[in-house]
Amino acid sequence: MVSEELIKREYIEISGKYKKLLPPQYIGNVWTICGYFDVIDSEGYCWDTYGIKILIPQNFPYELPILIETTGKIPSHEDWHNTNGICCLSTNAIMFKELGCPISITMWLDTFVHDFLANHVIKLHDENYAKGEFSHGTKGILEGYMEIFDVKSSEEVLQKLKLICCSSHLRRNEPCFCHSGKKYKLCFELSPENHLYMGIPFPVLERDRLEINQFLSKTKNAIINNKA
Repeated sequence: MVSEELIKREYIEISGKYKKLLPPQYIGNVWTICGYFDVIDSEGYCWDTYGIKILIPQNFPYELPILIETTGKIPSHEDWHNTNGICCLSTNAIMFKELGCPISITMWLDTFVHDFLANHVIKLHDENYAKGEFSHGTKGILEGYMEIFDVKSSEEVLQKLKLICCSSHLRRNEPCFCHSGKKYKLCFELSPENHLYMGIPFPVLERDRLEINQFLSKTKNAIINNKA
């Protein structure tokens, strides 16, 4: 469970930059930070202001916060990457790779929350996001891994994830798959749940592997059935 001391330390850092965010409150067994977020460009001009709520998970800082847009400015629709107020900022793997682990809420706000809200302002004006977007659901997760692994196909993504996650093929004295330089027995075997690959926690990699595998199997079966 995330400690009150950690949350307070995080808020001290946050409040130095984001002064419209209120002190954290413990609501319904979840630490919550509410307030307003200004989208400010490099020249200091404020594009817009959004009401937001940040939900901090029990496993923080090894799990990503959740962003809820509270002012209703962003339509609740997958085309706007907003499901019932919960905003899809990017894939979990992309965010962990960029932010590292453990997570800093301030860096998360700087990088992904700001870009998500700025992109909303841009889409309202231009009808498209400035930096493009991933597809919805599992397809978007796949596209994120194609970028991370620098591969071109879904099959290559799945093979790479299998190689990382299904690491029983490694002998205990072989180098760990995470490129730490340590032996497998002194690296992954000591802390599989908190293990990282390119900054991405092992549980995220494994969860995504299972989801992608199921998605590709369903897609393959659908193609076969259509041909029959």
